[in-house]
Amino acid sequence: MEDLISDEPLVSIVVSIYKPDIELLKKSLNSLINQTYSNIEIILIEDGLKSIEKNFLRDFLANCTNIKYIENETNLGLTKSLNKGIKKAKGELIARQDSDDISYPSRIEKQVNRFKENKKLGLLGTWYLVNDPNNQAIKRPSGSKKELINMMFRRNPFCHSSVMIKRSCLDKTGKYDEKFETTQDLDLWFRIAREFDLDILEEVLVERNLGNFSLSHGKKRWVQLINSLKIRLSARKKFSHLNFPISKTLFSFLIGSFISISPNFSSYVQKLYKG
Repeated sequence: MEDLISDEPLVSIVVSIYKPDIELLKKSLNSLINQTYSNIEIILIEDGLKSIEKNFLRDFLANCTNIKYIENETNLGLTKSLNKGIKKAKGELIARQDSDDISYPSRIEKQVNRFKENKKLGLLGTWYLVNDPNNQAIKRPSGSKKELINMMFRRNPFCHSSVMIKRSCLDKTGKYDEKFETTQDLDLWFRIAREFDLDILEEVLVERNLGNFSLSHGKKRWVQLINSLKIRLSARKKFSHLNFPISKTLFSFLIGSFISISPNFSSYVQKLYKG
């Protein structure tokens, strides 16, 4: 029997906070508070803050009634913090956002509407804008479920800060696997894909800010790459019927390795081909 979404489902937005940029954090939280969709709760997990950051949060939350605040006694990391937040969440739908990213006002409303349209939908992302010198909009094609799974074997088509997941879906597939400190999202997407539909809203609804502690720019980039390879190789057994060539997965890992060694590698390749 298909899980039905009520007319005005509660949406729980889970945000883990670690060493935040206070100005970005303020913009991030305000972007959630000012959504056009009103039936939301915001779950904040504090996973390691300085006194000035704690003081800002307490002052900010003083006038907020729909925010649940969870303070970790010790730094647990993103994966465990997200699972902790999901356990406290009451919503039929679980949305994600990082503490330095921004959701456009209609993001939650438009995602809820898509879940109402497709009762089999388990995971929904959006297009997003990367705030860097190029201000690049990332527009992954939605395509069919098969096309999205095939893309997952090469790159992650879902921006973690943009996703919304049906709660009953997590009840069946399990939450984030806590053995993964990074790339926990890709592992979950593959598990969801085994039983539910996947989709991407073809509209930029999230802005992503790559700060100093972003994994994409940090020392854990290598761990992220290796985890991605392990997850994809493991998932091949579950999706063998798709006959996705392993060479493309290994090629993506090779390109990612070159970029980790030299962040200018991707721009060099582009110039080479233009020449």
